[in-house]
Amino acid sequence: MVDILLKKAGAKDWKEVEFFEKNAACKYYFPINWEDNIKEFLKHSYVYFIVFQEKTVGLISYKFEDDGFVYINGFNVLPEHRRKGIATETLKKIMWIFECQKKFRMVVHPDNKPVIILYMKQNFVIKWWKNNYFGDWQPRLLIETVDNPL
Repeated sequence: MVDILLKKAGAKDWKEVEFFEKNAACKYYFPINWEDNIKEFLKHSYVYFIVFQEKTVGLISYKFEDDGFVYINGFNVLPEHRRKGIATETLKKIMWIFECQKKFRMVVHPDNKPVIILYMKQNFVIKWWKNNYFGDWQPRLLIETVDNPL
């Protein structure tokens, strides 16, 4: 088991959030950019830095949706810290925090197989495919849990 800590991000942390967003940019993930957009994101989402071995290595964010789902609207780990179990433990921790919450949701790129596998191991299922979901000409999958497995 990987020991991680979640540290709440606030409006003053927008530069650090920007750093993690830029470092996550790839075909599968289009980052939130510009100060105003990041501050708006911080205002409307719960954003946490992922701390591993006393280093901040990523972030996870979520918001509550009207239909009862916890929508994970941001999740990334720096490339040099991937494949160490950090994302798995972070997801498990978020799901444990909301153990009474039965429903989680996330949108992922269909080519991002490691992330899809990570979520499927935590009881997520693919609900639908949508082309050009974020207006970036890339398709996305909506994945949801049926029940919280924890």
